[in-house]
Amino acid sequence: MAAINPLIRILVLTAAVPEMAFGRLMNGRNIQGVLVKSSSQGADLEQAVNEVLAGRRYFQGAVLAAMARARREPDHFSKILSRRETELLPLFGYGWPNGKIARYTQLSPATVRTHHQNILAKLNLHGREELMRWALKKGFIDFRHEPGAVQPGQNARHAPSGCQSVLRNIT
Repeated sequence: MAAINPLIRILVLTAAVPEMAFGRLMNGRNIQGVLVKSSSQGADLEQAVNEVLAGRRYFQGAVLAAMARARREPDHFSKILSRRETELLPLFGYGWPNGKIARYTQLSPATVRTHHQNILAKLNLHGREELMRWALKKGFIDFRHEPGAVQPGQNARHAPSGCQSVLRNIT
């Protein structure tokens, strides 16, 4: 929407703000505000709408505090992963094999393998399954939105290949 009309202002009302979204929310030119539903009241929403309509940005205190905590962490992923590694991380998180990621991103399999190794080393993780758990915990992936994802009421054994053991350990 905002790409079509730059005058459109976006106020995000969300259940939670995953860590990976902080940078996108704060740096997004068209996102003017963020509220977390669980810590908001009617007055918060009214204030946020008024601020955004007045051309100002509004980020709820809980959102700003969480973002500040992330900035203080010396080993926060945003400080140690490259832009490309951050882009590829969700695909590794879904358990996609390197070949599938290479086809999807039009990178060479060797490049994808190198990025995978670098991500593991930088995050001090040991293997694809551990990376999948980390990516899920940090909000990089949501199996409900991945092609072939487990739907409500389905068993984890119907999950996309590579996801079964992670789902078994978190469900």
